[in-house]
Amino acid sequence: MLTSYQIEHRYAGPNAWTVETVPVSMGRVTITGYLTGEEVEIRMLALAVGGTPSAYSPTVSILVGEDDPAAPSSIDNEALRAEGGVGHAALAAIII
Repeated sequence: MLTSYQIEHRYAGPNAWTVETVPVSMGRVTITGYLTGEEVEIRMLALAVGGTPSAYSPTVSILVGEDDPAAPSSIDNEALRAEGGVGHAALAAIII
């Protein structure tokens, strides 16, 4: 029976791994600290009851932000809407 996953990540190359342990019940982890354009390596293993580890997954390399959509070059002023009142404010933009 699995209890958790151990996610390891680092800057690409011969750098030390940072370890995140995630209970199976959480199902995900957010890894922070990297900037757009940086190459990061990630690998993981599963931990069973008693701490018995699985084999490591293959190491995957990603480029942070690679799949992010491009920022719009400009926003049409007609597409902006601002609303406000006591204790709140909202700004909405329609981007096509």
